[in-house]
Amino acid sequence: FAKAIPENPKQAETKHLCDFIEETLENKKLSFASAPILKLLDQGKVLVFLDGLDEVQSVEKRIFVRDAVKEFVTRYNKNRFVATCRVLSYQPPKEKDEPDLRLTGFPDPKKDFSEFEVAPFTPEKIDLFIEHWYSELTDLNAMTKNEADKKIKNLKTAAQTRSQRFPEPGERL
Repeated sequence: FAKAIPENPKQAETKHLCDFIEETLENKKLSFASAPILKLLDQGKVLVFLDGLDEVQSVEKRIFVRDAVKEFVTRYNKNRFVATCRVLSYQPPKEKDEPDLRLTGFPDPKKDFSEFEVAPFTPEKIDLFIEHWYSELTDLNAMTKNEADKKIKNLKTAAQTRSQRFPEPGERL
């Protein structure tokens, strides 16, 4: 979604995410699914996953994404929503003049997103995740199998090196 945002975005609206969903479906030759999905959203029968909120590069675009998500959630409030991002990127502002990039501040505070932290992966699960991640990228033609194999090897090495430097949660130094 963030990649589809113009350079100097104006005010975020529900329409931006709806247009993105429709365009994505169209690009995947699934445009026939747009109307039923929008109907199910209206009926409150959809579980919406919004992944990687922290991966948006600029603060301006991150604010736009935050606002578009808030508008979308407010409009389709009968549905269930899960948004993911890294813990360190989802913190309250440190300075009073910094924007709050979290999904808070809904008209009804009960609608603010609850925060949960997932349990850490085991080394085996990390390897499996890395393999599946790059397999998906090759399936989407985002990279070649050779490129993916190199990245898999590099990321596994980095992950193993990192896990050797840090204790497991609850472990004493």
